[in-house]
Amino acid sequence: MEKTKERSSNFELLRIILALLVIVVHYCNAFMGGAEAYTEKGTFNYYFINFMHSASMVAVNTFVLITGYFMCNKKEIKISKPLKLIYLTVVWAILIFVFRLFIKRDLVFSEIAVYKFVQTITDKWFIIIYVILYLLIPYINKVIQSINKKQYIILLSIMFGFFVVWPTLWTNIPVKDSGFGIINFVFLYLIGAFIKIYYDDFNSFWLSFMVYLFSTIFTFVFRTVSAKAFYYNSIFIIIGAVALFETFKAIKIKNSNLINKISSYALTSYIIHENTFINVSIFRELFKEADYYTSPYLFLNFIFTTIGMYAFCMIIESIRHLVMKKLDDKIDNIKYKLKV
Repeated sequence: MEKTKERSSNFELLRIILALLVIVVHYCNAFMGGAEAYTEKGTFNYYFINFMHSASMVAVNTFVLITGYFMCNKKEIKISKPLKLIYLTVVWAILIFVFRLFIKRDLVFSEIAVYKFVQTITDKWFIIIYVILYLLIPYINKVIQSINKKQYIILLSIMFGFFVVWPTLWTNIPVKDSGFGIINFVFLYLIGAFIKIYYDDFNSFWLSFMVYLFSTIFTFVFRTVSAKAFYYNSIFIIIGAVALFETFKAIKIKNSNLINKISSYALTSYIIHENTFINVSIFRELFKEADYYTSPYLFLNFIFTTIGMYAFCMIIESIRHLVMKKLDDKIDNIKYKLKV
């Protein structure tokens, strides 16, 4: 959990929305919430879930755009931030593991259990790639500062052609990571930085929102013919993420301590609920999602579960922070900086 800072609350609100959208993705995901796998094809519930899944796939990309937008002028980074993410990932993996062993008792201590524990840490692909990106920031910014606008556009065009257009439209592609890797994160960072440096004055809420909406529709339709629709480097996902970012950039909100406080739990909510045990237990046992796959009240369960999951993560993280505040503060107070 980050300390509350006085920041642009429109972007803090966007962080909250993105965290909720990640929860939506997992609500819909066949292996977590399960809605996409168990709603009956041709029904309202089926199309609603698939549309919301399509609308939410921009969340990760948009988060990286925010990083590029705010970090592009930094010549140095605090090591405490990536260390805090790693620390929280490990701590929550340990807490959930201990809970399952001694309270839930659905896990027996064994080599397999230890393997699963390690896997819950190493499977946090977003945290791993984001930490790598964060460590590269001073070097990426060095490149940004050394090129002019024309060169920057050429760089983005090359990356867009080879790592977005080609993977979306063709099969034999240069990188087969579906946009989950460092290349896509660097590309998104560069886009966020480009917006900050050259187009920060552009603000059009309705135009941006309509582009986001149409990108969602195209993703929804594209999904019916190709699994690539949900690749993070899909054309429509990339465009939709930029459009959603621009939508919130155009919103003017006075500094709100409440919004800023809630948004400080955004990444922690991902770390906690992405754990397979947590999301399956919460989605299917606490919020009874499975009972609503064919129910006309699925929409209400969807809203209640999404907000409830975020609230649940906020509460248990707040409790953990109170108990471990001294250790948290030691991580936050690490002074070492990486600079070029």
